[in-house]
Amino acid sequence: MDDSLHAVAYDAVVVNATLNPTIAWSGSDALVRFPSVVGRQYRVERSTDLKTWVNLTASITGTGSQLQVSHPGALALGRQFYRITVLPAPGGALPEVILAAPRAASTPRLLRWRR
Repeated sequence: MDDSLHAVAYDAVVVNATLNPTIAWSGSDALVRFPSVVGRQYRVERSTDLKTWVNLTASITGTGSQLQVSHPGALALGRQFYRITVLPAPGGALPEVILAAPRAASTPRLLRWRR
């Protein structure tokens, strides 16, 4: 089973989306990138301890293309974790992806997938 695949149901329509997020670096800024579904809402958060989360974006709307969220000065902050949440339609569940961002690596590790 592909853990990066999730289904979103809305008005009896199921939309499958694959989140294959990446982290790139631009100077000292982390760039969190992930594919999106047109019209879906996403939230990107960061954490240093996987307990307390801070919004990088409260909500960003999918375009059908790759989205990018910047974390200015992330390199100087030490270890960071990033979480991408597909915001639910009313009454829906909150699928999320949590990534570990090693300081020097460009490929994050998937820590947890929850549907």
